[in-house]
Amino acid sequence: MRTRGANQPRAFHFPVCCGIVLTLLAASAGPARGGTINFDVNAESNTLTAPRLFSNATHLSEIYASWGVHFAGPAGNDGGAILVDISTNNGGWGGWARSSPNVLAFTAPSSPRDLSDGGHASGPETIRFDSAMKTVTLWATGDNANTTFELAAFDGNGIALDSDTESITVRNWVSLSVSSDAGIRSVVFTLKATDNPWTGYLVDDLSYTPDLLHASPRTRDVHVAGPCDNGVAGAATGEQA
Repeated sequence: MRTRGANQPRAFHFPVCCGIVLTLLAASAGPARGGTINFDVNAESNTLTAPRLFSNATHLSEIYASWGVHFAGPAGNDGGAILVDISTNNGGWGGWARSSPNVLAFTAPSSPRDLSDGGHASGPETIRFDSAMKTVTLWATGDNANTTFELAAFDGNGIALDSDTESITVRNWVSLSVSSDAGIRSVVFTLKATDNPWTGYLVDDLSYTPDLLHASPRTRDVHVAGPCDNGVAGAATGEQA
């Protein structure tokens, strides 16, 4: 008996009636894929030239939509904005990026800055995924403050799956990571506490690993081939990835 390799397509054959287009459900995962967003390039891998000031920036939303990742603030045009960090020659806002030159920046809770699109660079920040994820990790810093952050994970129905709360001292970065076998479809990043409400905070290096078990299935249309006169059945042939 011939054994099919792990990556070898499997053919299937079955009788069908003429004129029917069949929609087949593939057993393999849909568009699930992992990756890292460092806010230095866009989804086309082109360099992002970020502004120095919140007043010249807009809230991050759909720049990475083609990667299946979507960002949103608490309401409307609010949310984190991509800014260049202060380590560059031109200088920027806030602290140093973990992976220079850009960061996802948020303003101080006591003095939210206006963005050019009319929103405020404030959290919490929600990150949604088109496909289920197994693990999501990001790095955060409180810039000039001792801070506590929370990263919470949810499934597609908004049910809490996991959370991670970490505290960090001034000018240091901390990793927050959540994981679940139930399939993470969104995470919410929140500033929980700070000893300096007049300073902002930063996020960098978001990474995510797909959960293939709970990935969205994909469908494929298969057209009937062969003669079908007088109700004679033809044969439909396709491949399952």
